[in-house]
Amino acid sequence: MQSQDKSSQQQVSLQYDNIRLVDLFNIISRQTGYTFFYNNQSVNDQVKVNIHQDNITLEQVLERVLGTRGYGWELISGRIGVFKKEQAEKSEKKEHKDDLHTFSGIISMPDGTPLPGASISVVNGAAITRTNESGLFSFQVAAKDTVIRISYTGFKTEEVNVRTGAALHVTLQPLVTDLALVAVRSTGYQKIPRERATGSFAQVSNELLNRRTGPTILERLEGVANGVMFPNKDIPPYSNEAYVSVRGRSTILANAQPLIVVDNFPYVGDINLLNPNDVDNITILKDAAAASIWGAFSGNGVIVITTKKGKLRQPFKVQANMNLTVGAKPDLYYNKAFLPSPAFIDVEKYLFDKGFYDDDLTNNYSYPVVSPVVELLDKKRNGVISAADADAQINQLKQFDVRKDYEKYLYRNSVNQQYAVNMSAGGEHSGYMLSVGYDRNLSNKVGAATDRFTISNYSTFNFWDRAELSTGVSFVMNKYDVGYYDALIPNGGKSAYYPYARLADEQGKALDVQKDFRYSFISNLREEGLLDWTYRPLDEVRFADNIQRSYHIRLNPGLKVRIIKGLDAELRYQFEKQLSRKEEYYSIQTYATRNMINLFTQVVDGVVTHPVPVGGILQKNNGEVTGNNYRAQLNFNRDFGLRHSVSALAGLEQREIVTESSDQILYGYSKNTKTYSSALDYSRYYDAYMYLGPGGYIAPSGPLSRYNNEYISYYGNAAYTLNGKYILSGSARMDQSNIWGVNFNQKGVPLWSAGVSWDLSREQFYKWNLFPLLKLRATYGYNGNLDPTLFGKFVVSYLQNNTQVGLPAATIVSYPNPNLRWERSAMLNTGIDFEVRNGMLHGSIEYYRKKGTDLIGEQLMPLQSGVGIMKLNSADMKGGGVDVVLTTVNMNRQLGWVTDFLFSYNWDRITSYKFAVPLYTLPGTADGTGSRLFPNIGRPVYGVYSYRWAGLSAENGDPTGYLDGKISDEYDKILASNTDIIYNGPARPVIFGALRNTVSFKGITLSLNVTYKMGYYFRRSGISYSSLFYNWVGHQELFSRWQQPGDEKRTNVPSMIYPVNASRDRFYEYSEARVEKGDHIRLQDVRIAYSLNSARMKKAGTADIQLYLYANNLGLIWKANNAGLDPDFVVGYTAPRTVAIGCKVEF
Repeated sequence: MQSQDKSSQQQVSLQYDNIRLVDLFNIISRQTGYTFFYNNQSVNDQVKVNIHQDNITLEQVLERVLGTRGYGWELISGRIGVFKKEQAEKSEKKEHKDDLHTFSGIISMPDGTPLPGASISVVNGAAITRTNESGLFSFQVAAKDTVIRISYTGFKTEEVNVRTGAALHVTLQPLVTDLALVAVRSTGYQKIPRERATGSFAQVSNELLNRRTGPTILERLEGVANGVMFPNKDIPPYSNEAYVSVRGRSTILANAQPLIVVDNFPYVGDINLLNPNDVDNITILKDAAAASIWGAFSGNGVIVITTKKGKLRQPFKVQANMNLTVGAKPDLYYNKAFLPSPAFIDVEKYLFDKGFYDDDLTNNYSYPVVSPVVELLDKKRNGVISAADADAQINQLKQFDVRKDYEKYLYRNSVNQQYAVNMSAGGEHSGYMLSVGYDRNLSNKVGAATDRFTISNYSTFNFWDRAELSTGVSFVMNKYDVGYYDALIPNGGKSAYYPYARLADEQGKALDVQKDFRYSFISNLREEGLLDWTYRPLDEVRFADNIQRSYHIRLNPGLKVRIIKGLDAELRYQFEKQLSRKEEYYSIQTYATRNMINLFTQVVDGVVTHPVPVGGILQKNNGEVTGNNYRAQLNFNRDFGLRHSVSALAGLEQREIVTESSDQILYGYSKNTKTYSSALDYSRYYDAYMYLGPGGYIAPSGPLSRYNNEYISYYGNAAYTLNGKYILSGSARMDQSNIWGVNFNQKGVPLWSAGVSWDLSREQFYKWNLFPLLKLRATYGYNGNLDPTLFGKFVVSYLQNNTQVGLPAATIVSYPNPNLRWERSAMLNTGIDFEVRNGMLHGSIEYYRKKGTDLIGEQLMPLQSGVGIMKLNSADMKGGGVDVVLTTVNMNRQLGWVTDFLFSYNWDRITSYKFAVPLYTLPGTADGTGSRLFPNIGRPVYGVYSYRWAGLSAENGDPTGYLDGKISDEYDKILASNTDIIYNGPARPVIFGALRNTVSFKGITLSLNVTYKMGYYFRRSGISYSSLFYNWVGHQELFSRWQQPGDEKRTNVPSMIYPVNASRDRFYEYSEARVEKGDHIRLQDVRIAYSLNSARMKKAGTADIQLYLYANNLGLIWKANNAGLDPDFVVGYTAPRTVAIGCKVEF
């Protein structure tokens, strides 16, 4: 017996008969705090002891229990190593054989987390063993002293001199990269050591997540997770584009979002409510072997989020993170779809002289919107004012730029504040983590702000030596002040305000601008009973009262019971509920309320009545999502000697998601008294006042809706490891749901996967010292997907009484489709993991192929069915790509320098689609920017198509194209022809990734991240004379237009003609002349941090203080287009630059 710890004299009490030695070790651990490690072949289930001792020292117990049974033990720094005593072999032939000597220890990360599956080998020899789930190892060799090599992917390989009987504790250092810190991969059902994984994973550690600041968690994956892409930021919300995609597109029209899993269960609430400071790490499941355990929900990839938890045997620790982020105002001058006032007024004069506005100026029934310049020109023509006065006022208007008023009154610098504190501790039998957070975010839009409060607690309790109870509870309260909703458009067919509009005078007083009707008419309308009908945008901002409140609660208890060695059972449950309360209050001061009251005003024989009562209008929307998840699972993990290891699980789970919503409109509402009018006649049709509108019915409250989706799943997963170098894995799952059709065999879908891996570097014949690690992997399997908006049965929605006939009414939501079934996506993934000698370079290269079948697509139905087009399982597609992750350790001394390179190549192609549309419709519908998508067989889901361009006419500057291969300007025929449509390329990046450099010196760390997207195209905005003349939407291309013969050699912008030709404009808009390459390289962000972790601070109780500065959205380094456009922000404005300063403290 050897002891190097005085605390071995502490006393214990033990009264047990016929107890297994391994169970006795667990009991002693709970009484003393020591951890045992031993060789499973020496100390197994067959070794049992009897002991009856009270208040004796630990040393005496070990001597009596172990010494009498041929065991030795070593006690160092809270760990007890147990081993068989050395015995000399005797032979009658007196032949001498080398004694076997025992070596044992534990391998961990710097933070104390054990590293399961670490490889242990003798230098210049073969691998001996690997660590178990607790990071422990034990082996025997002949030599008393030897040098062992310890290796683990992503960590520095260590060579250690060991002596017989010594208990080792070896800490492996990461290769100066955040990715190395996540050594165990979570699928949501189990944790898999990196060394034993066959599937494809991308991991983001806590340190890498905290590299970026911001209120939402998913945005922190941008540029740091391989295979994960955030598409163009201009994608409209009504398109079927995912906010974030994993390995590209796997569906056409169905749900495209990846599955989000938080703490082992799918997250059904708003993921933006989750506090990023509560997240420990994120694992992205990319291939079938990794994601198929989630079955029919995993077709678009799975993002597994693990929140911070309390740990056993952990000292009390407090961590705090505070930061302040300030963002610039939006660059309103970036958008090219704006024409400065002088040019816009010149166009108005041109049109006025052509008589373009005459119909509007003489319209005495609908009084359409007319700009101030046109009003002045009309007064000048009619002699109401002199030419000099008109010209002077018009010249004055040329000096104004509405963007200046937008910038001054509607936008501001954004300010985001974030505060988070978490406390954790753990004893022998319990551990906890308590987290509290508060965020205050002021948007760059005046009046918009968010307040979020979060609190969560996760605890673990150990009962006896076989049961573990875990509990989790989190609560989020979020208040979002939306501010003004009005998009500030004049309506009346106008999509934007004239550029010389003014929102306020020199003193800041709100000014009237045109809205819905001609201002000269509406401003002089003073009929008794009418409310002020003028529109002042700044008053709308001032009186905006739109609040959205969200409440989210999540309960997550679990129980794990050990049955026998290596086998345990667990029960888990999660309850999740999100409540949303949205109130939009339009007071009598707001234009929307005044306009509605006025339009419904009735004047009969001089008597004025208001069917819509004079007062405010309150619109309320209540939403509720409730999720119940139940899971029962068996887990088996066991090593059989040094050669065989089996890990398996099997279980079943049930999910129920109930979604409810209701809408209510209260008229004549008083916010002070909380009263409203109920005496409204919703069944009567009202003519609009002076027939200024189409008339109609008073909108009633909306219907109540409730959707109940239920799922039941059976699943299994197993992996077998031989000699630590051959791994065979497989999984199977059956999902069933109540939302599908009536055919029983279509209600469920069986999905499976299989995988193999071979650690070539562990073979005896492997002698390639340049690559000490070389591992091959391959997987194949099926994932699933669904479209929650489709039903197999006939579904109707009952409404309130029809306002026109006063009878009950219903609308058809879904036509019967008994053959509706789940989408299926097959994926083949092959990969190689490698490490160069001395750890200077390590990474992985993966190649994958995907094939989607039974995808949701549109299909024409027979006329006698009464249905034109239905969504059926009628489409197929395929795809594939390459993922590369490389990490180089360029310098690793006092000055450290690490480079992380992410590269992804992804393509997709539609192979079958039943609803074939004419090719001439593709230029305006195939790039995913519209509400409808018309795919094209043989091309990507999203593609850029255009009409073939032949340049401008030298005679008149008309745009020309091709019709049946010949140059033509017959625009109507070109737009209806299929012969000269060009496929320019994919509308989404085919190649994307990032290059991140991290330099460290003493306590200073500088990190710089560059992202890139390549191989795709976009359509830039441009001049449309129809939009300019009719909708007031200009474009700076006007300055580059053709004006005289010869200009066709320098420009592709058509001449301005009158009358306008809408087909001519559409041809130019969707011609190849407006298509640009989207390739670009971006300086995404820079972070600099300084850590104050001196010995003096540690003595004062402060483990670390880190000060950091972070800058985001820094701009483009290079772009392929010459139009001055950021391909991620083709319209609108780019994401403003932000700068954050923060502090992290750990006690």
